[in-house]
Amino acid sequence: MSSKHCETVKEEYDKCFNMWLTAFLKDPSAAQSSDTTTQKTESGIEEHFTPCKELFDAYQACLEDVLKDQGLTRDDLHLNDDKDGRNQ
Repeated sequence: MSSKHCETVKEEYDKCFNMWLTAFLKDPSAAQSSDTTTQKTESGIEEHFTPCKELFDAYQACLEDVLKDQGLTRDDLHLNDDKDGRNQ
């Protein structure tokens, strides 16, 4: 799988999220009526809401597949390291 394929998935997610965000900014209560920021599970535990979750999950899976093809994991990226390799 190539990162080019992930661009298509990301564009789909961005479009969905931007539509949700536009609705939320116009009327937060209306945008949250069907998609609340937290949802309770059957056991009563709150879960955080992720707009367009299915597309977000597909994008994350795509990126992980590309990393895997390169022999990497997310942990290998050290996104929080500065130039000297120290955590910020």
